[in-house]
Amino acid sequence: MVAHRLIPSQISRVKHPRTRFKPLKTFTTSSSPTPESEPATSSGSDSDSFLVEKICFSLKQGNNNHKNTAASLRNQLIRLNPLAVVEILYRCRNDLSLGQKFVDQLGSNFPNFKHTSLSLSATIHILVRSGRLSDAQGFVLRMIRRSGVSRAEIVNSLVSTYGNCGSNDSVFDLLIRTYVQARKLREAHEAFTLLRSKGYIVSIDACNALIGSLVRIGWVELAWGVYQEISRSGVGINVYTLNIMVNALCKDGKMEKVGNFLSEVQEKGVYPDIVTYNMLISAYSSKGLIEEAFELMNAMPSKGFSPGVYTY
Repeated sequence: MVAHRLIPSQISRVKHPRTRFKPLKTFTTSSSPTPESEPATSSGSDSDSFLVEKICFSLKQGNNNHKNTAASLRNQLIRLNPLAVVEILYRCRNDLSLGQKFVDQLGSNFPNFKHTSLSLSATIHILVRSGRLSDAQGFVLRMIRRSGVSRAEIVNSLVSTYGNCGSNDSVFDLLIRTYVQARKLREAHEAFTLLRSKGYIVSIDACNALIGSLVRIGWVELAWGVYQEISRSGVGINVYTLNIMVNALCKDGKMEKVGNFLSEVQEKGVYPDIVTYNMLISAYSSKGLIEEAFELMNAMPSKGFSPGVYTY
């Protein structure tokens, strides 16, 4: 029997719910290695330290809507530098409402404030912890679009401010997914590699977004590299990952390797779904392997799946 005919028998009779890509708001906190945090950043002068104290005091008053208080806070904010911004956000790590208030006040009064990678990173951490992922993504976009800033600087800035902001690995998911959504796939791959080299975990949903996009544009070798790193990291894959990599094998014309791959992932508790079957049937048919396609289609009912319109 040819290798192609082995595939139907290698697909177990286990139903698996179809997995959908989770929206940004579904990020979860995961454990992480000891963060490479830098000590609390000093603003470099007594006057800056005094300014930080004054701004923190003003934020705590809770009456910034008062005309005089708001004007006073604006006068204080105009004297800020990026290091002072980082220091204020560090001090707000245990009171996210103050951190958000500071970010909002700075943004509304000085939308063109000249952030550094560190001040942007601290802002992103506070917003992610506050559940404001859309706003956080705006700052991530601002950071990755700055000219002359490398992926290493971006990753190092997020990592170095991670601990002092009390952050979690959702920030790294957001970075990867923002790169992908901005169609900066080479940069996304580089950032993923840097994060893994530092021991940080990227969620399977963010990884799926990356490998799916890499396969879509034909960068299959890079996609397999990411998949192998996912396997080494211990992150659990899902049926969406399975289908992406089966698609990669089909696009590369490596149908003979599909059987072994399916056996491998089933050992991890991940099983094909109807999307997998339809994808393989389509691939066999397009290559003129009609007998193999029919064999697979006829095996579907025994695995708990019914051929649909797309299958035929």
